[in-house]
Amino acid sequence: MFRFAVATAVLGLLSSPALAGNPVAPVIGAAPLMAPAAPVSDWTGIYAGVTLGTGRSDTSLGGYGIDVALDHDTRGLFLCYRHDVGAWVLGAELAYDQADVDGLGEPARYDLSVQAGYDAGRVLPYVALGVAKLELTPGDETGHFVGLGIDVKLTERVVLGAEARRTWFADDFLGVPGADMQADTLLMRLAFRF
Repeated sequence: MFRFAVATAVLGLLSSPALAGNPVAPVIGAAPLMAPAAPVSDWTGIYAGVTLGTGRSDTSLGGYGIDVALDHDTRGLFLCYRHDVGAWVLGAELAYDQADVDGLGEPARYDLSVQAGYDAGRVLPYVALGVAKLELTPGDETGHFVGLGIDVKLTERVVLGAEARRTWFADDFLGVPGADMQADTLLMRLAFRF
């Protein structure tokens, strides 16, 4: 029994940390700091979509003292290419709209524009500049426009947007000397990226 007690005491002393060397507190380093990952969103690609719009056009018949204001609704299709270059997105767009203008029927409109926008992740505010061709019964009219818009990615392939656009048709609009027309349109846009 005495030998058992001595053997147990010796094993207990040999296994104690005091005999295992100098006791050193473990060094716990600070965890490496990791910057949060920036949201990755790329706007580069081909987009095809539909538009619905509403607005008002004001026509001035020059020296005749006649001003005509007409409401209009539009529906159309567009095809666009955008290229994401870091913080900026550049693009070009071709669009076709069919308008329903009070008293004038349904003239067709063709637009060609360039766009520049700021890449804010899933949101893209942009400005558009372009030319427009309006097909009317007396003859075609060519004008120019500026648009301010915002697109929001619902998914990486589906984009919902809105654009406010002002178009000017001047220089003898409808063949009337001194006549011009200005149209303001608010467009809702739904696009699919390929």
